[in-house]
Amino acid sequence: EEEIEYLLGHISRFGGVEQELQALAREQGCSIEGLVNLVRVNEATMDSMRENLRQKIVQDVIGILINNDKDSRHRIDRVEAKLLALKITVKL
Repeated sequence: EEEIEYLLGHISRFGGVEQELQALAREQGCSIEGLVNLVRVNEATMDSMRENLRQKIVQDVIGILINNDKDSRHRIDRVEAKLLALKITVKL
């Protein structure tokens, strides 16, 4: 009973959203399907941007690590780790 009332509340709320979306689509001179398609394209674009940003961050961190390895030991001691953490924080 309680769950049914909860779901009915959501149904009525979503019905209002659907009507608002239809009104917006009519006002803009396009269909709901067109708006949904634009949202999907936007989502794909945002996913691509997130991936590009992730790759840029990885490149920046690798660059900081390589540039910080002055003695070419390929090991990070405690002092170097603290400096790296600071440099990464400042860069990102």
